[in-house]
Order: sequence, then structure tokens, then C-alpha cells
Amino acid sequence: MWIMQKFSLKNIRFLIGEFEKRLADLRSFSDFTSKAETAVKESADAVLNSLIKEKLEGVFLGRLDLEPETLLSLTERKVTNASHLMGVSESVLANAFAVPAADAKKIVEYVGEHYENARKSVNVKLNVDEKTRESSDLVRALYAYRHGLSLAQKCQELLKENEARVIENINALRPYTSSFRFVATLLFNKEAKVRFNSLNELYESDFWQRSASLLSELQTLITADPSFAWEAFSQSPIPFFTDLERICPYALGNEEIVSSELPKEILDERTNLDGLKTQLRQYQVLGVKFILHQGRVLLGDEMGLGKTVEAIAALVTLKNLGETHFMVICPASILVNWIREIQKLCDIPAVKIHGPDKFIYFDAWKKNGGVAVTTYETSRQLELSEKDSISMVVVDEAHYIKNPGSQRTVSVRKICKHSNRLLLMTGTALENRTKEMLFLLQILRPKIASMAMGFAKESTSQEFMQMIAPIYYRRKREDVLKELPELIEEESWIEGGDAEMAAYEEAAVKEEFMTMRRVSFNVDDFEQSGKLKRIKEIVRQAKFENRKVLVFSFFLETIKKVCAYLNDSCMEPITGAVPVSHRQEIIDAFEKSPAGTVLPLQINAGGLGLNIQAANVVILCEPQLKPSAEMQAISRAYRMGQVRNVLVYRLLMLDSIDEKINTLLKFKKQVFNTFADKSLSGTQDLEISPDEIKNLFKKEVERIRAAQGSVPTDKSLIAENEWLGKETNEEINEFGYREHDPVLITPDFMRKTCERYNELYFEGMLDVDRLTFELDYSSSYLACFVPSYLSIVFSRHFEFDYRKYRNTMVHEMCHYYLYSFSIENRSDNTFKYETVHGKAFQDLVDRLNSKHAELNVMLRDCDC
Repeated sequence: MWIMQKFSLKNIRFLIGEFEKRLADLRSFSDFTSKAETAVKESADAVLNSLIKEKLEGVFLGRLDLEPETLLSLTERKVTNASHLMGVSESVLANAFAVPAADAKKIVEYVGEHYENARKSVNVKLNVDEKTRESSDLVRALYAYRHGLSLAQKCQELLKENEARVIENINALRPYTSSFRFVATLLFNKEAKVRFNSLNELYESDFWQRSASLLSELQTLITADPSFAWEAFSQSPIPFFTDLERICPYALGNEEIVSSELPKEILDERTNLDGLKTQLRQYQVLGVKFILHQGRVLLGDEMGLGKTVEAIAALVTLKNLGETHFMVICPASILVNWIREIQKLCDIPAVKIHGPDKFIYFDAWKKNGGVAVTTYETSRQLELSEKDSISMVVVDEAHYIKNPGSQRTVSVRKICKHSNRLLLMTGTALENRTKEMLFLLQILRPKIASMAMGFAKESTSQEFMQMIAPIYYRRKREDVLKELPELIEEESWIEGGDAEMAAYEEAAVKEEFMTMRRVSFNVDDFEQSGKLKRIKEIVRQAKFENRKVLVFSFFLETIKKVCAYLNDSCMEPITGAVPVSHRQEIIDAFEKSPAGTVLPLQINAGGLGLNIQAANVVILCEPQLKPSAEMQAISRAYRMGQVRNVLVYRLLMLDSIDEKINTLLKFKKQVFNTFADKSLSGTQDLEISPDEIKNLFKKEVERIRAAQGSVPTDKSLIAENEWLGKETNEEINEFGYREHDPVLITPDFMRKTCERYNELYFEGMLDVDRLTFELDYSSSYLACFVPSYLSIVFSRHFEFDYRKYRNTMVHEMCHYYLYSFSIENRSDNTFKYETVHGKAFQDLVDRLNSKHAELNVMLRDCDC
């Protein structure tokens, strides 16, 4: 830093010049906000115009009925399509292109019409994979705007603190910048020296250094290489789009949907988001207003739109109005997610009501307030008194309570009675049946649900939508997130090798449907698996393109083989065995991992509630039996915050059950899109029914048997009409005893079923909150288990009080041992299962107590 040595004419002139320039520079950023917004608008318009021009290049002027001379004149000037005449007036056409007035009018109208159509169909998309000069300018302008606001504000604060002093000293010194006056000053005027020293002190002060640093940073922002802005965008894209939507509402193409979808009284609802540590998109603001104004609602936004953020924003507004107690009920798999989001986005304390100390924290929450975050399972154990009041209850993945008689539904409804505000959230409310959708609405507003019931069955979808509009609000991703990069889906068909097809056909002859679904993964030699080799090819290409990969499968064994085959490229997989608290740690590590890293996930464990935008390649190892299962898996990556095209690969084996399931799945997706994605309802069952799956399986088995010349056995389970082939959600504490026909069970079937069931328990797949069975026969879960260590597994992994449900569990264990006992004493090696009641049950318990020591201990512990 230059330090003044003496009071001199040269130095007076130097200081005045330096300070006048510094003040001018600081003042130039007084209107930084407006200038930066203008730069964003101009850049956004340039992006839109480039997209419009691209569309107009396909609009040829030769299609107009023009005079031959006109066409010749335009062609000679290389004007052949509408893009060449954007913004050109009739007078310019007439004067510059010698076009007759009549033709000039036709051309202007034609170009104008197509321009307007193109304008309505384009919107800004910022894609790391498809950078253009225009998009780079826009990203840089948005980067400068966001990061420059605080810098410009600091400049204005410095200016406000020091401007008056500087101007006063400059004005006092200016008369002495002439040689004559300066000489006189040396003899008679001490004030000039005082003013000089004052400026000199400022020149050497923190003000000068800070202002120089701020101005340098601002200038760097404005002129920075776009690569820095793109890097910031790829790390955190949501603020870029939030700013763009606020500055240029038209740029993202959703202004009509955002502004016209709700009535005025909801649009006028006031929100107070002080304390919310993020900016909301406009459609999210509308969601918050809908939640607050309507009070009891079902938010059915498509996955990836930020329902969690909207819920937290609503809680923040209520907290700012003086409310204190809130509760979130969610599946155990996303409990940690909720707590982290609340802590990140607001200052309302998040209280985890889960685990060994749940009752301690529950009592503390009742006393101190905050957001109690608990699971469906834990909610059954929470007791609220009549005086306990909750300002708002949020129920995430609300389709978990679609069954009226389930205990989780009863417990959740009991808690909701303590609050006038209730927010149910799900992206899959219409996934199954209309009556389940209506039951969710009935929890909110019984009268509206009752009136809507008739319309759902007899009237048009529009009438049904109108009826439920006060309580059901759903937005589609393509309507409100038009800026999302492209979703590119590919069916990757693989021709099976000899080993693969031999294993597949063997499974078909044995009628092992789940084994058939694992086609290509049933071979011991990985190099003979076409699907595994295809996965490796995709991962290799992903690494080359600087991408990361998610691999989904329903089957744990498939996930294990993927991990073994890819080896070091794989992260620790997310399966049902992974504690929910550890799943987020795996995702955090995945985000920091290098390109080419693979995260394998079981679709039931990793397809719900997780945000994994770090990945942009999704591999589905086999077609799923529900349209929503694949949508949920893909939505882990293809959601708000994604900055690259998402590539989805469906691995499908030719001449296998994959083909049949894939065809039926496509049809089901079309039905789902027709109804659920329009916030409408219908009477169709949007899930592949057991009968449909059974029919597929039966035909495939018959095809293979016919090719082999084999004949079904008399004891074919298909002939017995017992197989349902269903991936289903059940609640283990509500087995009860439903009506079941006797089921034919063979020793081999029994052994395989028990082994699979035990494997699922030890690996944590049988989540109490979302119990999914991967068993070959619907009757098996009632017919043939459970070993006596079941209670230990439940207690250890799911905080499950087995004593509360001891009768059911003892029944199940008794059936398992009854089978074991009977099979030893039957010459035909078959066993007819029937429900055991009353005295017969007690006799069975007595027999088993004497035969099996482990069960004896278990029964005594259960106080039976």
C-alpha cells in the first residue's frame, strides 16, 4: 500500500482523483440489483430466442401462397424459413426485399403466428450436458446476481458510512489544487493540511482495503469465465432456478399453470416465511398457501417436486403466528431424512420420537414444543391426553394408511384428532384403487369424500376432480419443473446365452416364478450373465461421461451379485438390512464419490423418500410388477435439483418373462398417467393384479413346456389354483386369521419358503412400516413359519413389542412346528394346512412344549 510521505500539491491531486474514482465505482453498484436483473432477463430472452429460432427453422416460406417473384427474391437472399424473418416488418420486406405488400402481409402474419406458437412451447433449460453460448451467459448472469447482491449491499454500507466525510475533505482541498493557492496554503492555511491528513488516513484505512476487495470481487463476478458459474450451478441448481423464476416468470414456461390453478381466496392467503432458510419456487408458494388456507388437505404432487419443503414452510408460517407443537408421521426409512431437512431449513427444533428413549423425548416435546418426528410403528405407542393439542400433523407417504382397518391407520387417525390442521402427502394416492383414494379424503373431509364417491363411479373425471379440488392438490413434474433436463429411457434387450436360458427354463418347469424373474442372474459364472455384462458396459460409459449410477433390483441376491461383479466400483448397497439411520450416510458418501461409482439399491428399500441427484444413470435389473415402483426408483435421481440428462436403462431378456411383464407394465403406466397424473380418479386397478401375473406366468410355463415336450404334473400348483404371484404389502402385527382354503404344501416348497422367509428377516427386508413379502405363494406366510428367534429379530431391529402380538406370533410358530411334526409322520409327504382354533390350539401348544425346548422358552416369555 502506498503511504503518503508529505503534504504536497502532487499528493493532494492524487488523493482527490483516487477518492473520486472510488466513490464513483461504489455508486455504480448502488443499482446493482436492477442491472443484474436486466442482465438475467436479456440472457434468458437470448436463450428463448435461440430455441424459438431453432423451431422456426423448420417453418418454410414455400408453404405460403406467394408470388413466384417473391419466392425468387427471398431465395436469392437465402431467406427460406421463418427464422430468417423474426421481427421483420412489412415495410422492411417491401423495401429491403422488394416483396409486394400483399405477400409481405401474408409473410408477417405467418411468421408471427408460428413465432407465438413456438414461444408458448419453449422454456429455459439449463443442462450441464448441453451448454450453449446463450445458456452460459444466463448461468453467469444468475451467478453474478445471486453472489453479487450481498457484495453490492456491503458496498452501499461502506459508501453510506464514509461518503460524507470524503466529499467534505475533497471539497475543502479542491481550491488548493492550483500552484498559487497551494503556495499560499503552505504559509497561511493549516486547515488544508488537516483535510489532507484526513483523506490520507482513509486511504490507509480499512475502508479503502474493504472497498477495493468488494469492487474486485464484483468485477470478477461480472466478467468471470462461465465455467465457474456452471460449477456452482451443478453443485446447487435450485437457487439458480428460484432466482430465474422470480426475475423472469415467463422463462420457465409455467406461468399460466402457476397463476391460474387456484381460486383467488387461496392466492390471497398470507404466508410468513421468516426463518425459512431457503427460497421457494412459485409453485411451492402456492402449495404452502393451499395447505394453510384449506387446513386439511392431501398434497399429491409428483415425486421430486419438494413436498417436504412445502410442509416445512407451512410449519414455519404457523410458528410465526405463535403455534408451538407440530408432528410428522412417516415411514422409518425416511425418518432421518425428515429430521435433517427440518434442521437444515428452519429453526424449529426437530424432536426424534423413535428408539429406546422415545417416551422421554415425547414427554419433552409435549412440554417444550417443536416438530415431533415419528414413524407409523412408533405412533401406535404414543398417548395424548384430551388437553394435548397439535398445531399441525403431517403424514408423509399417506398411502400407508389407506386401509381403514389397519392398526397404523387407527393410531394415526387417533393422533390427528388432536389437530385441526392435517396434511397428508403422497405421490401415489391413486396408484391402486379409487376406494383407497377416497378413504384418504374421507380422513380429511368426510362430507366431500362421500359426495365424491358417486362421481368417481358414474361421472366424468372432470366432475370428480371438481368435487375433490378443495382437499386434493397435485402438480405434475412436466408442468412445474419444465426446466428439468431430459429423461432418456432405453429398453436394453439382451439375448440370453445357453447357461442363462437353461437356468431360466429349469425354473419355469419347476414353476418357480421368482427365480424366473431373476433371469440372467441365476448363473454362477458372472461372465455368462448378459445383464451383468451390460451393467458393466453402462458403468464404464458413465465413468467416461463423468456420471454416477444407481442400480435397482427387487431381489437381494441380484444386488449381491451386482456388488460382487462390479467390486470396487460399488458403494455399500442400500437394502432392507441397512438401518435407516445409516442409509443417509451411504448417500452422503456417494455424493462425494468419483464418477463411475455405483450405488446398488433394493427397490423397496431405496425407491422411497431418498434424494440422490448426484446420480444421473438409473439401471433397473428387471421389470417391476407395479408402475409406481419404477417411477419411484427413477425419481430418486430425476427430481428438482438434477442438472444433467438422466439416462434410464431397463434390462430385459429376450424370450423370457421379462417381455410379458414389460408389455403389461407399459399398459398399466398408460392407465396410471391417464388418471393419477391428472389428479383424477378412476375405477381401474392400476396395479398388475395377481390374476394377470398368474396368467403371464402360466402362459410362459406352458410355452417352455411345450417347447421341451414336457407335461404338467398332477400336483401342479397352477392346477391347484393356489399361486397368486403377488408382491404385496402386509402388516405383520395384523396377520389375524383370514379365510383361506386348504393349501397343498410339499416338503421342497416348505423348505424353500422357510429359508426365504428367514433370510428376509435377518436381512431386515420385512420392515414393520412397509412389510413386503417376496414369497412364491400367497399362502406361505400363513402356512409355514416362524422360528422362535423371531421376537429377538423384531425387538432388535424394529422396536417391536412382540408380547403385544403374542397370540398371532405363537400361532405362526405353531403352524411351522406343526408342519415339521406332521411331515415326519405322513407317508405321502404332503400336508393340508388349516387354521387351528380353541382347544386344538392348546393341545398343539402342549405337544410342542414337550417336543421343542426353544419354543417352550418362547411361549413362557410370551406369558401364554
